[in-house]
Amino acid sequence: TRGYKAFAKQFRNLIIGETEDFMTQMKDVQTADIRADLITELKYLLEEQRAILLDLISGMHRTGGAERLFNTSEISKRSKMLDSTLDTLRRYVT
Repeated sequence: TRGYKAFAKQFRNLIIGETEDFMTQMKDVQTADIRADLITELKYLLEEQRAILLDLISGMHRTGGAERLFNTSEISKRSKMLDSTLDTLRRYVT
């Protein structure tokens, strides 16, 4: 009598033959498509960042543009309020 081990090599070759095209598609074609999509997105991101940096370099930051760009005015207001609150608390502590 022959057991499953006797048929294992034959089944393995059959499976390889049936899945070879699928595996090629998975490894090569889809990988290339994903890579192309990622490169396109990366180029878009880098162009956005480049535009922001060029705006900053061009002097936009000297006219308040950088403050608007990064919304630092709100952060500055909060910082001043916290400093004022801390000064008040320090007066009562000492």
